[in-house]
Amino acid sequence: KTTPTPFERIERLLQLIKPGAKYTIEDNARWQHDALSLRAVADLAQFRGWTSSLPEVETARAEVAAWDGVYARESRAAAIYETWRAGGEGGRGRGGRGQTVTTEATASPQASVEGRLKTALESLTKTQGADRSQWRWGRMHTRAFAHAFVPAFSLPTVERSGGAGTVAADGASYREIFDVSNWDRSLVINTPGQSGQPGSKFYGNLLQEWADNKYFNLA
Repeated sequence: KTTPTPFERIERLLQLIKPGAKYTIEDNARWQHDALSLRAVADLAQFRGWTSSLPEVETARAEVAAWDGVYARESRAAAIYETWRAGGEGGRGRGGRGQTVTTEATASPQASVEGRLKTALESLTKTQGADRSQWRWGRMHTRAFAHAFVPAFSLPTVERSGGAGTVAADGASYREIFDVSNWDRSLVINTPGQSGQPGSKFYGNLLQEWADNKYFNLA
């Protein structure tokens, strides 16, 4: 059993940013959207070195074992792993800290992992359907833009990469990168739009760009 750091984001940033090195605007953008989970990377060893006699479980085990630990919104392995980590209960997203999963004391580590993996697959079949080609992390990790008072002003829900514990995290609705040697190269993004006025064509004009990790030049 692995015990990853409780400061995943800090440790990941320290892996990315080295003292004395020079970095570009593009490097900074990549860091802001870094979706690698050190917790997941630490857990991947549990999926390696054994095989399951159940074909569907074995397929899922091999996929998670080969996964890079990045919570990309299109990743099926991320959806399987996170549902497994939550004890087989899907749809919790990446915020399930403090959850406790109990197993039989006599169960071997492999049997425990395999049993929880089987439960996770059953859960994902219920929440995301029988077609496994449609399973993905983004369906579990969404951001909704429901208007507090007028449903007609609500904006579409979008799928996101990242999640709790990754540098990308969850809640950054505004991002900026400043180039102090050339201010015109600075980048920014906010969501859902440049206007807070429902009915304006700028009310939700930045929502998809934000969901797709894009920026625009800051004038």
